[in-house]
Order: sequence, then structure tokens, then C-alpha cells
Amino acid sequence: MSFEFPEPLWEANFFGNKPCLVCGNDKAVSVLRTVETEIAPICKNCSCDWNFYGYEALKKVKPKQLIFNLIKFKLAHPFCSNMFTIYKDLKKMQVWAAKMMKKCELPAPQGGGLPTQPPAHL
Repeated sequence: MSFEFPEPLWEANFFGNKPCLVCGNDKAVSVLRTVETEIAPICKNCSCDWNFYGYEALKKVKPKQLIFNLIKFKLAHPFCSNMFTIYKDLKKMQVWAAKMMKKCELPAPQGGGLPTQPPAHL
């Protein structure tokens, strides 16, 4: 049986001009990345949430609200980042999230799961 752990993310400095992909409201100042690739650029406020809450900060991302905030951000900052780059970043984040969901699924227990009755000798 192979046991796979989720890919760890860590925060790294970011020198670019992209929106935050957690809240969609501010410019990114750092990026969450794995060994191979950048996953999500994040702003200063979301960076604080990441440092305090960890992966729970990513669980609060709501796709509809994020898209709405990204559209508002793009209208307010037309020269920040093109929509194709934002789309590619969202797809990378989506692929990473799907991969993590697949790795974190626990297999069904063999033999019907945990016993519901205590052993007779107790």
C-alpha cells in the first residue's frame, strides 16, 4: 500500500504584478508554491491568514466571489496583468486543488469499518 502525502506549500517572495488569487482584491506580494511551480499569488492580508491558518486559508476561497473580485480588480488596474495570465494562474491553482483532494481521500475501511459494539470481554 502506497501512502502519499499532500504536496507542501510554502510562501516565497514574489516580484510581479498579479492579483491575489485568494481574495482577488489586492496586488500580490508573495506566492504560495510547491517545489515545481507557483500555485497562488497572495496579498499581504492573505499572507497573514496563510501564516496563521495554513491550508484553512485556502479552503475559504469561494469561486464565484473570487471571479467577481478579479473582474473588479482588473477594471481598477487595467495594466496590472492580462486576463490570460490570470486564467492560467487560476487553472494551476485548480489543478493543484484537484490533485490534493484526490491524494487526501481516505480509502474505505476493509471489513465493514469500525465495530459498533464493544468486545464481549469488556
